[in-house]
Amino acid sequence: MVETIENWKSKNKSFGIVLPSGWFGRPYDNFHHITWIADRKFKLLIEIDEQILLVFTKTKQFEVIHDNKDLLFKIFLRLTFDRLGYGDLTVHTETFDNGEIRFVSYNY
Repeated sequence: MVETIENWKSKNKSFGIVLPSGWFGRPYDNFHHITWIADRKFKLLIEIDEQILLVFTKTKQFEVIHDNKDLLFKIFLRLTFDRLGYGDLTVHTETFDNGEIRFVSYNY
């Protein structure tokens, strides 16, 4: 799993994030980068910009779509979106029990 994400990361240096609730920030305006990944027995952890931590509980279902441009994560038991505010480092946390999350590549 980590190898597939690392491979996608090497080809797609920056991306936007679409959460189950919609775009994080303004669409196509925020440029994010994966800074760390760990695959555990029941969790997948992805750090973005050293400020966002995505914790997927019990997911092993993701796919690269749109000609290897976007990364789509789906069918997870829970997603925790834990982040520090940009500029003020205020702590924010959201959880999602269903839906999809997409990393939208800007390398088109």
